[in-house]
Amino acid sequence: MRPFLSFATVAQRIPSPGALAPAVTATGEVWWHDGATDRLYRLSPRDETPEIMRAPFAIARAARLLATRWGVWTLGVDSVQRFEADTLVRLSVLDLEHWRAVDIAADARDGIYVLAVRDGCWSALRIDCAGRIKQVIDLAEEISPVHVRPSRQNGSPKRADSHRNSGEQKRWEQAPPW
Repeated sequence: MRPFLSFATVAQRIPSPGALAPAVTATGEVWWHDGATDRLYRLSPRDETPEIMRAPFAIARAARLLATRWGVWTLGVDSVQRFEADTLVRLSVLDLEHWRAVDIAADARDGIYVLAVRDGCWSALRIDCAGRIKQVIDLAEEISPVHVRPSRQNGSPKRADSHRNSGEQKRWEQAPPW
């Protein structure tokens, strides 16, 4: 009898020609797709080799996979789609033809947020678990997304464009509402 679960002490390398968009499910499975093929890799916490299967196009070409208890969400070029985790059956499609989606993140209410831009204005779209836009949160210009890198002086975040301002150090001070 072992009082604790055993854990591997050495990291394991799993060959995949173009591993992209990793996601972890509530059960601890690690998912990723292979950008070079149409394969989806699913690694269970108790297995040493992943299950490899053919993925639907939206999963195989997703910029991001996001696992929630309501399924697996994909971020594509012009849509966000939700799939059933076990069977990979598509459950919902949200067409984002007037938006340019940049990223997705889970919310605390069984939905997701989509960071998107339209006509130069950044917004966070709150999507419910059925794939419907429930709220559009306009982001103020002063908190528009920028690349953040560590400062050389004290390790705090600094805007990547701060070197262009004559001696002025602009800091990332406000977090987006999600």
